[in-house]
Amino acid sequence: MSPRRTRDDRRQWHRSSHRNGQAGTAGQPPRNGHDTPPDGHDAFGPLRDDDREPPEPPTYDPYCEQHVLGTLLADNKTYSRVAAFLRPTHFGNGLHSRTYEAIAAQIESGAVANPITIKHFLEDDPALIEAGKPARQYLVELVAAAMDDISAEDYARIVVELWRDREADIAYEDYRDARRHRTPGIGAGEYLARAHGRLDEILHDGTDLHPISPTSWTGRPVPQREWSVPDWIPLRRATGLYGAPGAGKSLLMQMLGTSTALGQPWLGLTVRKCRSVLFYCEDDEDEMHYRQEQINRRYGCTYDDLGDMLPVPWLGRDGTLMTFDRDGRGFVTPLFYRLRSIINQHRAQLVILDTLSDVFGGNELNRTHARQFVQQVPARLARDCNCAAVCCAHPSLTGISSKSGNSGSTGWPGAFRSHLYLHPLDVEPDDIADIDERILTRKKSNWARAGETIEMHWKDGVFIHKPQPTGILGSIGRSHAERVFLNLLAERCKQQRWVSANETANNFAPRVFGGYPKADRDGFREKDFKEAMERLLRGSKPSILIEEYGPPSNRHARLVRAAADA
Repeated sequence: MSPRRTRDDRRQWHRSSHRNGQAGTAGQPPRNGHDTPPDGHDAFGPLRDDDREPPEPPTYDPYCEQHVLGTLLADNKTYSRVAAFLRPTHFGNGLHSRTYEAIAAQIESGAVANPITIKHFLEDDPALIEAGKPARQYLVELVAAAMDDISAEDYARIVVELWRDREADIAYEDYRDARRHRTPGIGAGEYLARAHGRLDEILHDGTDLHPISPTSWTGRPVPQREWSVPDWIPLRRATGLYGAPGAGKSLLMQMLGTSTALGQPWLGLTVRKCRSVLFYCEDDEDEMHYRQEQINRRYGCTYDDLGDMLPVPWLGRDGTLMTFDRDGRGFVTPLFYRLRSIINQHRAQLVILDTLSDVFGGNELNRTHARQFVQQVPARLARDCNCAAVCCAHPSLTGISSKSGNSGSTGWPGAFRSHLYLHPLDVEPDDIADIDERILTRKKSNWARAGETIEMHWKDGVFIHKPQPTGILGSIGRSHAERVFLNLLAERCKQQRWVSANETANNFAPRVFGGYPKADRDGFREKDFKEAMERLLRGSKPSILIEEYGPPSNRHARLVRAAADA
């Protein structure tokens, strides 16, 4: 009984023409794409009746490959037309693959590629030796098959398409073999999802890599950046919304889905009116219904107005959208494809994934896992479905204490194009009135300034935006904050308890003053003092100065009031 063929064995069997590389020159195609064993045998011995497979011709066209190579040798400028999408592995004939590799190496080094200059790359090629053909003769025959550069590009794309056919056949056989010999604990759906993922890779395997010359932008209108929420949530990109458990991320995102369905502002911000899908792994239908009733009262709408919002409550079920193998390679799950299908059918331009811990099947501390997940799940949904994708997540204890909102590896904030952090105010135990206050901070944005905040408070089951005072009232409030800052600074200087303007210092002035009892700081917080300090430092006549002190070998900086103001 012959042993079962492994995946690598089948790959070699299907691509034996590429491995061995028949001479296949113009007018003399390869003899056979397979090293056909005697009838009734395979590479591992006699075949059983149920192991027999009908022989199939190799799915590549030697003449297409010859035309491409011949044109490249005759006119090296053609290389610029095909280099962006054609690679050596796309050739079905191994000798052709090695020839293209030699031509590419010669041209990319700045040298000329012709039968004379690349002959030495192929003189010892086993396929030519077996055919008894000198390398120079083979190359001259290729040049005889040369065409114009436009036709060569068309043939090169045919070479790539045929490569896709071969790889798709292998992917199908991999799936069929895996289905017959399943690993315990892995269902058929998982194998099918992996096969689907492999087909996606084949479809986009570098063939859409097209370098662009900036000269082509001349006269073209500059594309405008598109947003779901301007400056906060970009379209066709992934956004991470971080917040401690109980901070209100799910509520805030359900309010966003309501705003986009109605075209009404969200936290005082304009939104793109669009359809949305809310994939909530921590809520069931009853919870989302209860929460929506409170939101509807605030927005003054009915359920009939919310046809563009599509909740998907998933509490108690496996919501994993990506898993990882032992080598750290990620695979999207069957659920990912089902969710993507729902998004496309609903034509949603906003997708909420709640939360990261439910949809991510890897190690949050693993940087590679983090980047793969963001790129292949929320960012992929954003690209494939032309939508904004927001993934809710919990920060680590360090991220909460440092107020960075980060969690696990730094790969997370690096992969998300926009990083938002929802957090409560720093309040003292007796500040009952401030317990329901929240701040949404834009920690990172590739398209907008980081550090901006939105203040809100929770009331009657929803978050209500707290607009900042403007005009005369705003000016009075800012002046008041500056006076309180100056008074507190004067008190600290008198006691020689120095404070700093450096935000990373332990004695950062706004943080120190924000920690005073509420009555002593007149209710102002760290954020207010930080803005007041910046205004006092930047004024035409600065009221405060940064002064150096200490011995020359150990200098420090402290914040003091200006002499005229002291």
